[in-house]
Amino acid sequence: MEGISTLAEIRDLTKLSNTTIFRLVQNGQFPKFLRPLAARSYWRATEVEEWLRVHTNGGGDANDR
Repeated sequence: MEGISTLAEIRDLTKLSNTTIFRLVQNGQFPKFLRPLAARSYWRATEVEEWLRVHTNGGGDANDR
């Protein structure tokens, strides 16, 4: 994964719901999103990859955490 990721891509990668993703962001437990356009949220792919590495066994389903 390179560049930026959309919310849909983050959901697919983490298997987390929108609500859970934004709650984790708000609590400082998930990378903050970028908002270059008011209607969309984006994440730095490298930050999400690091989060997945730390919170899963190299990626996959983060719901088990």
